[in-house]
Amino acid sequence: MVIECEGCRARGTGCGDCVVPALLECAGADPASGVLDIDEDERRALRVLAEHALVPPLRMVPFPPRSVRGNGRDERAS
Repeated sequence: MVIECEGCRARGTGCGDCVVPALLECAGADPASGVLDIDEDERRALRVLAEHALVPPLRMVPFPPRSVRGNGRDERAS
């Protein structure tokens, strides 16, 4: 799973309590890059850690695919 903060509807308001910036910072990456690649096992592990309040939860709220939006406009540009 590739998480790209650029494609998250919660970007800005949800970043302060999201595990992605915390993981990027721990890995020595620039949290502003907003790109994280995790596999399903890592995703499950993060979910368990978040359920026990050991890390913030994943707050990713992806934009729906263009075909689902219906209006043909890129909502990220609005």
